[in-house]
Amino acid sequence: MNVKLSRNLQKAIKNQFNIQNGIDKAILKSALLIQNSAKTNAPYKSGNLRRSISTDMSRIKSWLAKIWSNVAYARRREYENNLNPQRKFYMKRAKESNQKTVEKLIMESINKSLW
Repeated sequence: MNVKLSRNLQKAIKNQFNIQNGIDKAILKSALLIQNSAKTNAPYKSGNLRRSISTDMSRIKSWLAKIWSNVAYARRREYENNLNPQRKFYMKRAKESNQKTVEKLIMESINKSLW
């Protein structure tokens, strides 16, 4: 038995896929933007922390990106830094300084996907 979908339903399914795909791209673009800001904001001594900051898109949940570092002292430098106290909260500041841009990228991708 074959079921034929109406044109409207086919278009709705295609729009949903386009929206999801567009949002995924916008989230990745946003995560890379935050990643670059975090690298700029991060304290610098040897460069290991800055080089270790990277981004992963979730394979488990859609619309989730993780910006992280595998350096053992990364979390500690986020919350305390006696050598460069102005460099504390490098990840938090990266996220906050790019919040409006992230929202704009996502809204643009949704609008672009709809039309």
